[in-house]
Amino acid sequence: MSILSFKSIAQDNLSYNVTLRNKTAYPGQTLANICGYWANGREYALLGASKGMIVTDITNPDAPKQIAQFPGPDNLWKEIKTYKNYAYVTSEGGQGLQVVNMKNLPSPNLDNQFYTGNGDLAGKLNKIHALHIDTLKGVVYLFGCSGSLSNGAIMLDIKTDPYNPKYLGTVTNGTGNSAYIHDGFAHNDTLYAGHIYRGEMEVYYTGDKTKFVSLGKVQTPTKFTHNIWLSENHKYAFTTDENNNSVLAAYDVSDLSNIKLVDKHSTNPNSGAVVHNTHILNDFAVSSYYTEGFNIVDAHRPDNLVEVARYDSYLPPINPSEPFEGAWGVYPYFPSGTMVISNIDEGLFVVSPKYKRACYLEGNVKAKSTGELLNNVAVKIDKYNIAETLSDIKGDYKTGVADSGKVTVTFSKFGYTPFTTTALVSNGKVTVLNVELGSLSAYSLTAVVSDAKTSTLIKDATITFVSQNQSITKITNANGSVDFSTFPDTFDVYVGKWGYQILLEKQVQFNKNTNKAYKLASGYKDDFLSAMPLGWSVKNTATAGLWVVGEPITTQFNGALVTPSEDNAKDLGDECLLTGNEAGQPGTSDVDNGSTTITSPVMNLASYKNPGFNFDYWFFNGGGQGTAPNDSLYMTIDNGTTIKKVLIAKGTDQNKWQIFNKSFKAMGIAPSANTKVTFTAVDEDAGHLVKAAIDKFEVVEFPGVNTIDIDENIALSIAPNPFSTTLNIDYQLLKNENATLILTDISGKIVEKINLDGKNNRLSLGENLNAGVYFIQIQQENKVSATKKVVKL
Repeated sequence: MSILSFKSIAQDNLSYNVTLRNKTAYPGQTLANICGYWANGREYALLGASKGMIVTDITNPDAPKQIAQFPGPDNLWKEIKTYKNYAYVTSEGGQGLQVVNMKNLPSPNLDNQFYTGNGDLAGKLNKIHALHIDTLKGVVYLFGCSGSLSNGAIMLDIKTDPYNPKYLGTVTNGTGNSAYIHDGFAHNDTLYAGHIYRGEMEVYYTGDKTKFVSLGKVQTPTKFTHNIWLSENHKYAFTTDENNNSVLAAYDVSDLSNIKLVDKHSTNPNSGAVVHNTHILNDFAVSSYYTEGFNIVDAHRPDNLVEVARYDSYLPPINPSEPFEGAWGVYPYFPSGTMVISNIDEGLFVVSPKYKRACYLEGNVKAKSTGELLNNVAVKIDKYNIAETLSDIKGDYKTGVADSGKVTVTFSKFGYTPFTTTALVSNGKVTVLNVELGSLSAYSLTAVVSDAKTSTLIKDATITFVSQNQSITKITNANGSVDFSTFPDTFDVYVGKWGYQILLEKQVQFNKNTNKAYKLASGYKDDFLSAMPLGWSVKNTATAGLWVVGEPITTQFNGALVTPSEDNAKDLGDECLLTGNEAGQPGTSDVDNGSTTITSPVMNLASYKNPGFNFDYWFFNGGGQGTAPNDSLYMTIDNGTTIKKVLIAKGTDQNKWQIFNKSFKAMGIAPSANTKVTFTAVDEDAGHLVKAAIDKFEVVEFPGVNTIDIDENIALSIAPNPFSTTLNIDYQLLKNENATLILTDISGKIVEKINLDGKNNRLSLGENLNAGVYFIQIQQENKVSATKKVVKL
């Protein structure tokens, strides 16, 4: 079994086993999903264009011919399914369900109408996101409908009169986003529903349209269940999650009370690829992958999904913050074998795929010396593309490639000697290859941590060793030391303790018995690294969006960033402190129904002359229906006797990294030997998106001004940077009055202060500086410029 990690095909060859026949652009409009229809020896692509469904004759795949476009709401989202001679079109633009009678094709004169409901549904059907048709029972299921209808699936009878649907009932389970069904698959009065916000596939029996019964459910791999399709024997279900690094997943649904994940597959893991829609044809899974086009996976052995064809219909450079571009849908069911792909901006692609059964390679991996079954062994096949999987807890692996012949296979696991061999694989057959791995010898390491100024040994310091293979965290003893052993490896080493600057030593090779000494400079600073936790504590009343440390996962709302695309690049690592950090829609992990508060350990600031806080923050507050955003991010300072609340941001979307830089004097509170700080993000009223982040938090000394606010009109331009001898500084002041340029080192100590008279807008400095990192800022009256970081080589 390979479900410990999904298998993948790296992008060495972007397209194979697929031939492009034609590409047609549609200037002035976009394409959404796609469907097909055939009659009287002719085949037609049904395109979900933004201005209405387009019918295109693709009988000659090299020369498609547009027959007609049927006007509908001008909207990006369109979904189409067919039943008998009829096409059914949905849109989030409204107007209900469009029904098109295609009996008279290839004539462009086709009857069509919009159905907005009857009976209890009369006049209520407007916006519809998606649909599926139970062709056996003649029932259409509508998903993501407008208003009070949106929490579930609406069922319509189209068997009695396909041109005039009749309302049957609604499947709904829960309230709000929990009940929302985004898409699904229906067959024989059974609905496989994609609860996208719950991240679950739930199966319902709908034989009685006045009520429904839940038969079972399962959470899908990346918790954003979008699309579902059944195998032709109905024993397996295949799901897609519509978020970054998502996968095609296969489930055994033969027992709905015990649904089992059997395998998962991605075109290119960790690339940000988003799988959108999948279809099953002759036990092949045909899936659209947005920015990576579409692929065909042999799924006739669902516990070993192997890619056998691919076509990349999206060739512009991929922007990780814009993953929802490229191939929306793919339709594989034409009798001729022709396939059509709808690209959002690029148009219609007509292709001829080659279906072939995979060449399977399966076996078991053990330790040579002990016979121990080895899990997490990486198995890589090098032939045209690179297939990769991991062995499971029993040491079993399952993988494969598209083409037959001799392949080179490498087995590797940290702590063991890699083993490379060859195997002969054939299409449609399973080749068994069992191997044994020899173990490596371990080395010992002793590390000692001390104060850089006093040489005092530091107890309870954290040392974290991070490599591609492992993460080891140790706490120093009373002698400031730790001991451990490791196999040969290359580490980034993080050393720190609250009250000291974090030290990072990159790419350190440990391939022999080693002693290491680390010296820490004093100071309070946190770059919020998961490898270096410094003792902050979290307390919540909110139900979601709680403070976490992580590398930001980008989310957007109406084209604006809700979550940062990255942390502040000026600090260590790629992580920051942020409220919630999950892929998917921004409402999945924003602050909801209360507040989330994180509190620092105690800071002894008694020896500081004029301390203050310097940190970067992010705040987004938007969305909502009818009420203006009014949520907030604030900081509270507690010096042991006084508590001071300082507002950082409130209301409106301020979605960019900004600088907070204020002294205790400016904030109206005295520092002490028992000082703590908290950050709180609050969801004041329901319905708004609330997202906050903090990074590069530090205590710094200020030069004695009482109020300091950043003013972007005080401008600094620095070159060259880095510099080796002299640094040129161009500046612009608020007015031609005295100002001060302050140069500090990395600990916050003032190295140089220069008076500026406003008459000369350039100066040079740096000749007498030692090599290192410095920060430059201009103060004028009670305003300061943004801080500039410079490096002297």
